[in-house]
Amino acid sequence: MRFSRFLVCATLTASLLLAGCGQQAPSVVESTPAPTPTATPAPTPIPTVDIATKGGYPEVGDVLGSISIPGTEVDCTLYWGDAPTQLDQGAGIYPEAKMPGQPGTILVAAHTHTYFADLKSIEVGDEIVISTYYGDYRYRIVDAQVAQETDTSAYDLTKEEQNIILYTCYPFGTLSRTTQRYFVYGEYVDGPAVIDSSAQSASENSASA
Repeated sequence: MRFSRFLVCATLTASLLLAGCGQQAPSVVESTPAPTPTATPAPTPIPTVDIATKGGYPEVGDVLGSISIPGTEVDCTLYWGDAPTQLDQGAGIYPEAKMPGQPGTILVAAHTHTYFADLKSIEVGDEIVISTYYGDYRYRIVDAQVAQETDTSAYDLTKEEQNIILYTCYPFGTLSRTTQRYFVYGEYVDGPAVIDSSAQSASENSASA
């Protein structure tokens, strides 16, 4: 018992001596817990539309829907095909290109003295809105340029990402054919990706035969 009291007194005396010398007894440093990492949210999946349930792919000459550019007077019927028959009635998509909802380039033409006359009013950042019988799409204008009609570098039909190009004869309002074209380029914003369950079923049936 005496030995225990001596130890207690000695401990207290040592603490007091340290305090008298301007020193503090060592203290336990509590560590701050590391912050819990925040999980990166998964990207929102692009919705899809099954073209087989919407009547299938369009034939050349079919009405695909409409095309407009809010803030301009561009607002007309959109056809699948760009022959004179279609361009006399609205804008037309080159049938060797892609249609909205497919990866690749959508190439749209219209006359400069009618349906695309007001392309002259577009600005970078404007939206191109396409409404089709299978879904609605938006594209953001990122660039525009004048090029010769023979300049194949003005459009790229090999791109893998969905994009849109509008073009018309230049100068604006010309009634006769010209050697220049005005191109407007847009990037995909939103709209359902096109899938085709009928093509998948046909492929599965062929594989099982």
